[in-house]
Amino acid sequence: MSEPRTYRLGDTITVELDLEDDSGIAAVYALFRNTATDDHLYMEGHGANQTRTTVVLAKDVTDNIRTGEYVCEYISVSDVRGNSKEYEGELRFRVDTPPSDFEGPNLMDARVK
Repeated sequence: MSEPRTYRLGDTITVELDLEDDSGIAAVYALFRNTATDDHLYMEGHGANQTRTTVVLAKDVTDNIRTGEYVCEYISVSDVRGNSKEYEGELRFRVDTPPSDFEGPNLMDARVK
């Protein structure tokens, strides 16, 4: 397997999905999981009710996204009639962002007076 594509701060992660449905493609969702931290990236798009289309999902890389390799948990696609299907994809990518603060404050002391 080849190395996954790496995105850096300021890049846009782009996922293209070729889809078709007799009644038309409506909503498209994808969920990716960071294999090291279990953080998730959620992406969504719309098929503009087209019966055959390429839907592009995009997410800007900011310092709020943790560094690591992200794998596709699922892709969910629904048609204009409300029917939906979920797919597991072999899609993966890496994010390489500068160190950032992802932790909440530390409780240093507590008192009841």
